[in-house]
Amino acid sequence: MLSFIKVVNKQYEEKFYTYEYAIGMNNGALLEELYDTKNKFYCTCNPKYPVEMAIGHKKNYYLQTYPGQKNNHMEGCIFYGNSSIKPNDYRTGWNEDEDGDIIVELESSTYKESKQEGTPSTSTGNTTESTAIKKHKLSIRELAKKLLLNAWDQYIHNEGHKKYPTLPIIFKQLVDYQASKTYLNKKKTVSLKSIMYKGGKVGSIYHILDKMKEKTGVFFLLEYVSHEKINEDISSITGRFPSEKADNTVSFIVKNKVLESAQLSNRVSNGPTVITGFVSQKGFKQYHIMSLGILSINTYGVVVESSHERELYDRICQEKRLVKRTYDPKYHPHSWLGLKPDGLFIDTEIPTIIEVFGMSENMDSYHIERDFKLKHFSSLEPNYSFWYWDAYKGDTIPKFPPIKNHK
Repeated sequence: MLSFIKVVNKQYEEKFYTYEYAIGMNNGALLEELYDTKNKFYCTCNPKYPVEMAIGHKKNYYLQTYPGQKNNHMEGCIFYGNSSIKPNDYRTGWNEDEDGDIIVELESSTYKESKQEGTPSTSTGNTTESTAIKKHKLSIRELAKKLLLNAWDQYIHNEGHKKYPTLPIIFKQLVDYQASKTYLNKKKTVSLKSIMYKGGKVGSIYHILDKMKEKTGVFFLLEYVSHEKINEDISSITGRFPSEKADNTVSFIVKNKVLESAQLSNRVSNGPTVITGFVSQKGFKQYHIMSLGILSINTYGVVVESSHERELYDRICQEKRLVKRTYDPKYHPHSWLGLKPDGLFIDTEIPTIIEVFGMSENMDSYHIERDFKLKHFSSLEPNYSFWYWDAYKGDTIPKFPPIKNHK
């Protein structure tokens, strides 16, 4: 669920902003602009009981819920369980430095052996990770999601017009570029590529562990093949490193509690998936998963978050359309107000924003979001066109906008 801050002025005119834009972008510049004005502020997460909000200021500007109204926020809203939120709360554990390298912050139990044996990692993510405030740490699922989306976008931008991507191509892009520029510490002594299983026999993991300067697990990202329960405590899970050259199928041991938690975090039940996390060696050619994330993709390597997205991106890829996922708001134009579209056609006369409107358990709040996106994205011409699919109505996918003519 995406909730907004609604700003109402003295003339009862309304403006809506995403919280990520209002609080998280430009160190809360919008809050500073709106502070000490005669405007009234509301959270839109609960259509039946709009929650009054206020802007506070100490060292920084922050947004807070009016006293006595905290419990009116709906589950899934970023203010659910939070009385106030400041710009620093939007640190996500994914930070780009001046060299363009990415420093990620993971819970140490995600990639290092826990001193308490038998405690499963809780770093798999959860079903509200897209709306809840991150506590400065990435889940392993979110890390893989960012890596795959960035690999897709970069390949589409640079090479998509020459050769359309396949799953092996996206994995190669991720290893050669994204993983090589992503580090687990600020000193940049450990890149993901240096500790990543990149195909070959399972025994190659031993050699990666043996060469490590700083002892961590080995990072893996694999196309899911199967899993089999061994006993009440553990299962075997098998994945494949996509490659056009050789069969790279490996199996790991995983605790059933860790596997079940990772399965619950993935909301798309059918179709191809990837598994990701860290493994350590427990015996001769026995590798045990320390942390596990599962996320859905289509056969071309596009991360999908719903069955409707899968259907859409299957069609997009079948027609070899050039579409970016535009996942990171840092690179969005300010005119988008922090909204995250489902994609962006870059092969049309002007870039075309993509939205899929699917089903929602909370239809009232969902349609507030839908109406806002329809109105706002439609207003961005002539800089952007807007294409959308009302999947929740049972409509078929509309015709895609035409590809621009190359003269």
